[in-house]
Amino acid sequence: MGLLKITDKILDPEFLKRIIDLERAPNTESWTATEGQTKFTLSNGTYKPNHKVIQVYVDGVKQRVGEAYTEDSATTFTLAEGVPLGTIVEAMWIEPKVPYTVGHKSTHGKGGQDEINVSELAGYKEKVEDKFNQIILNVKDFGAKGDGVTDDTEAISSAITYGSQTRRNIFIPRGDYRITKTLPFPNLTKLYGAGNGSVILCDFAQSGGWVFDETSANTYRWDISDLTFAIKSGATKDVGVLRVEKVLRFCGIKNIRTFDLKRVFYLGSEIHGMFFLDKIGSYYLSGQDGLTAIETKGNTIMMSDIEIAGGFEIGLKMVGSISFKLKGFNIAGSPNALMGKAIHLDSVSGGSLSDAWIEQLRYEGIAQDEIQAVYIKDSKAVSLSEIYMPDGSIFIDGGEVTVENIAYYQASAGLRYLNGAKVNTTRNGLKTQNVGLKAQNYDGVITVENLKQSNVNLLPNPLLRRGIPNPYTSSNANVTLSDELTDKVSGDRSVRVSSTANYQGVVITLNSLIIGRTYTIRALVKKVSGISHVTMVANSGASTSIDYPCQLRQSKSTDFHEISYIFSATATTAVIRVQNVFSAGSATGEFLLDSVALYEGYSECNPSFETTSKLLSNAAPTSGNWLVGEKVENTNPTAGGYVGWICTSGGTVGTWKGYGLIQT
Repeated sequence: MGLLKITDKILDPEFLKRIIDLERAPNTESWTATEGQTKFTLSNGTYKPNHKVIQVYVDGVKQRVGEAYTEDSATTFTLAEGVPLGTIVEAMWIEPKVPYTVGHKSTHGKGGQDEINVSELAGYKEKVEDKFNQIILNVKDFGAKGDGVTDDTEAISSAITYGSQTRRNIFIPRGDYRITKTLPFPNLTKLYGAGNGSVILCDFAQSGGWVFDETSANTYRWDISDLTFAIKSGATKDVGVLRVEKVLRFCGIKNIRTFDLKRVFYLGSEIHGMFFLDKIGSYYLSGQDGLTAIETKGNTIMMSDIEIAGGFEIGLKMVGSISFKLKGFNIAGSPNALMGKAIHLDSVSGGSLSDAWIEQLRYEGIAQDEIQAVYIKDSKAVSLSEIYMPDGSIFIDGGEVTVENIAYYQASAGLRYLNGAKVNTTRNGLKTQNVGLKAQNYDGVITVENLKQSNVNLLPNPLLRRGIPNPYTSSNANVTLSDELTDKVSGDRSVRVSSTANYQGVVITLNSLIIGRTYTIRALVKKVSGISHVTMVANSGASTSIDYPCQLRQSKSTDFHEISYIFSATATTAVIRVQNVFSAGSATGEFLLDSVALYEGYSECNPSFETTSKLLSNAAPTSGNWLVGEKVENTNPTAGGYVGWICTSGGTVGTWKGYGLIQT
């Protein structure tokens, strides 16, 4: 019959009345178990042991007599295993209205003097079959053995087919269930087991198979949970748990463990509605020839508490997914089975990866010996946060990504930016990290804070203070930092710019300028190889009457040299390019950029001095944008008047107060 919750008693009131009138009366009792309790005593009736008249339920799930419990006496039964504190244990039994005597047959039972076939009673069929459709199916009732030897494929297939047709849940109790081919897809049903104790043992003859495989028809409201999938000794490991292309409604996979399967899940591009992957553990520890553990192409996929370990080529691969979330994961190789690439995202958007650990990787990525922990290609609105990476780098190939709180090991490559990638980060997002950046082929776009008031040359930079040499790496990319660029510490934390053509380099974007004001930008540069000279020029938003106002020419010195550029702002944002020209015969070259500073004024000598030019007027300003501390000298001083006016509140027009009272 399968499993029956105590609340769904098969003997409904009308049918019970017929039975009661014949001979027997039903009874029920429930207990809230103590920790480890196994023995339970009836307090309101008796039953006849070993006559199939009592049913026992643990948290609503029917137990099998002889396996899960024994019938001890007319008032007691004992569970095979102790249950946790608070577990609800229930019993339902049918007891005689008149006492039994040894050897006496029931009057209306089988072989009795007035034997009755209850299936012929009016209302039996409609009542019993209605209730039967609510009962949980047990695969053992369909002939499954779970002994690890018998081929249980057909038995489990029959249970799934019947469960899907009648929309009834299917239970796989403890045991090792050997299967030799793909099972029917568990559509419109829940397939679940007893966790580690319920093992699907894959013994496929051909490689490339899946335990569940549906790539054409729509699937609805299915759920798979609390099962373990493993490979039978000697069988092919090229097996996956589930492949599905079309998913409708609310579906999910939860509490699943896999051992030595080269593939685990493939979720196709037509996923409509929320899909959940929760508490998944996939392990391939026997070699480094695993394939992709989890691959998704669909949308609205929510993943949490995922562990993927061992020699998979890729741990998690997402292609074209929109609106996804992965929170809480450990993706790593093992000492004897290093993983290739932990995470691969291609053309995804609107997703986040957070709270993770990635390590023990082997993939040699785009550049030789550069291990890829996370590879993100042509994606947008993707955020990475709270990820610890003892091994590998984050490669961002095109698109736009936000990076926050990523911790790297000292020897890792940090962040790699390729083919126009844009990375948004903040000082808080990177200040505890050991990271590095290398600009290749074109140019990171680096936003430098406008330091008009502090007038300091070297920018304090907690971002890279604990970084490794050449902290950031970029190829054909844009890099935006919210504030400072670098902090000069012997040049070992500089931005390394690698070029493959003349007049490439780093574009520095300067924001919040005041049109018409004069500014000086200064930087330290150091030629590394193949470079004749390094020049600062204006791309936009800046005007100067001097062509190439500064450049580092050929020099035998290996030290850093300071170059500066004075310009008048023609827009609120100016773009200054620090670019290179190759030495004769060179087709590539490198230089270092460090300690970029911006301040208002003309001085090229020492920006810590007052550098603002004199402003003269016969009255306080009544228009324009002004900064706190700016002064205007009085061109018409009189007794009792002021030497000039000072701005005490910045902004449009600003607030001005007189200073330097002149005696009368």
